[in-house]
Amino acid sequence: MICVGATFVLGTLYTIYVISEINLELNVIDIIVSSENMLFGNSIKLNDIVVLMSSKIIEIIETNIEG
Repeated sequence: MICVGATFVLGTLYTIYVISEINLELNVIDIIVSSENMLFGNSIKLNDIVVLMSSKIIEIIETNIEG
């Protein structure tokens, strides 16, 4: 699992915490930009329901399959 975004958010929050603890007179603005990692609008996502050509219905429960 790639957790770069979560690590960035935690690092930013820790920086804000440190600034508040040492009582610096600073105004801090934190902007977090995020998006889904999808190449196309019809990409399969977690919990999607897919109907196959054979009329079988499947639910996507794991999308982190590497092979």
